[in-house]
Amino acid sequence: MQWNGIQLFLAYYIIFFSCLFIAAALSGEKDVLRYTWKYFTWSIPFWVVYIMNSIQSMGNVFIFSATFSSILLGMSCIYSFLSVPIITKNIRIQGFFASPNHLATVLELVIPIIFLMLFKSYREHKILTTKGIFILIGCVVGIFSLAMTQSRGGIFGFVIGSCSLGIAVFLASRFPKYYFKAMIISIIAMVIALGGLYSNTKIFQRSYDMERVLLIESSYKMWTDNQIYGVGLEQWNKVYPQYISPLAKEPNLPMPHNTIAYFFSCTGIIGGIGFLIFTFGTIGLLLNQIKNNKNNIYYQSALWAFIALSIHGMVDVGITNKAAMQIIFGILGMAFSSGKEKGGFY
Repeated sequence: MQWNGIQLFLAYYIIFFSCLFIAAALSGEKDVLRYTWKYFTWSIPFWVVYIMNSIQSMGNVFIFSATFSSILLGMSCIYSFLSVPIITKNIRIQGFFASPNHLATVLELVIPIIFLMLFKSYREHKILTTKGIFILIGCVVGIFSLAMTQSRGGIFGFVIGSCSLGIAVFLASRFPKYYFKAMIISIIAMVIALGGLYSNTKIFQRSYDMERVLLIESSYKMWTDNQIYGVGLEQWNKVYPQYISPLAKEPNLPMPHNTIAYFFSCTGIIGGIGFLIFTFGTIGLLLNQIKNNKNNIYYQSALWAFIALSIHGMVDVGITNKAAMQIIFGILGMAFSSGKEKGGFY
């Protein structure tokens, strides 16, 4: 039996959430089960978009919504930029959100489809049309806003995601025989290169970076005491005071700023492995879909956004954030229901 794209994705999807529910059930805590269900409902946009786009193409609506969102968020950022001397005061813009990292998370998810549609418009000589200019504005203000957040995880994730997509498209066209091996090597090389850039360039370093390392160490100790099913989703901040390092300066943090540490400490081996299967399985599947559907910008934007979110999740909330979860699953729903050439905006 040969599984198609949507069947494989649903397999990863079912494995992921089944593992979370099994871990929650083994914990015996009603609050953990309740939050696990709540977390699962954040994936509903996948089904909404998938079903609606399967019935009637939503390409125009999808791209228009992403562009309008980028412009709206950009307007709030431009207002902040003009209101205070950002550069001299080194203020990080956060727009409508509680923190700059949350704004960066949303932008790194919506910009890819806008940028890819802009590139498609350029190739088709439609960039000077009303819709083309609209997309151009959305792309420019989105990238500007992302830069103004000064979110290292968001910017690094955005760059790694874009480079990964560029390499994937190039290899799929020129070297399909070595496609997956070359992609794995390329992504690892990019992560190492950016890690070296961070460690050797003080401009990317901040005073609280060691605090993030201590959080991972505390999460590891938390996991060693609860290896099978963890301490429970949304219970990390409640248990953290028992494992806080004497060197830590921020005792009230709600999460470890690392999604792998979060899932293993909160859901144990069961949920942690489920999360890894879903993450790497989805990335591998999207790479394969791009290889087989070279002109489909929805698969391309999904890969870019998913990698960006995954990289950002290594230093922040990633897929554990409600807005990020809902947006990325909506993007995945659009991708897996798009077919080979569906969609367009024109």
